[in-house]
Amino acid sequence: SGYTFLWSNGETDAQVSNLDAGPFSVTITDDLGCTDFYEATMTAANSFTRVLNSFQDPRCNGAFDGSISVDTILGGSPPYQIGWSNGASGNDVTGLPADFYDVYIVDADNCFFLQSITLTDPDPIDAIASLNQPDCFGTATGSIVISSLSGGTLPYSFSWTNGTNTQDLNNVSAGSYGVTISDQNGCQQSYLYNLLNPPPIPIGSILGPPTAVEYSSGSYEVLQISSVSYNWSISGGSIDSGATDATVYVTWNFTGTGML
Repeated sequence: SGYTFLWSNGETDAQVSNLDAGPFSVTITDDLGCTDFYEATMTAANSFTRVLNSFQDPRCNGAFDGSISVDTILGGSPPYQIGWSNGASGNDVTGLPADFYDVYIVDADNCFFLQSITLTDPDPIDAIASLNQPDCFGTATGSIVISSLSGGTLPYSFSWTNGTNTQDLNNVSAGSYGVTISDQNGCQQSYLYNLLNPPPIPIGSILGPPTAVEYSSGSYEVLQISSVSYNWSISGGSIDSGATDATVYVTWNFTGTGML
């Protein structure tokens, strides 16, 4: 003998599938026309409502110390299986660089939840410096001024190779100077700067009497190969004229070796 089936959704097979949650009924009829009626209610699985994550971006540009944690799963049916797009599993993933990450959660009813998280690098420390070269050959009048500073996480600290810990380097002579700039997270960036001496004044020689004679007059001339200014001074005599010229005229008040 055979049976016929009539479901409340219009299906006529003995078995129905892909049903939504809700009440269902079926009427079964045999060859003699006898019928029986059955009812059932399909209950929906507990769906995911929200997943709460916490994350830490990498502390420095290019670092591999970011992390993501699945803190709370709302909805679904435990136990949960948690997987990550980088192949990790479990609630927490660490040692991450900046990138895009997906977390996959499957519950006991085989329901699936996907969430995406983005970790972002901080900008790298970037410094722009202005170099002021020494005014004269051999003088400590140079400076390095860091005029622009960006990236990293404030505040910054500075360590120069000459032991200075200020942002700018002042009153220094010609040479190479390095600075390491560190931010609040310990991220570092190093720079090297060079200060150069200007050329020295190229004095060839001074022509004049080598020995002073009391009350005698003499003239002294600088043989000079480039244009400079002059400022003569004397010990043991007086300047008659030419104190700011290449040739100076003097009168000595003693006999011996004087100084110009």
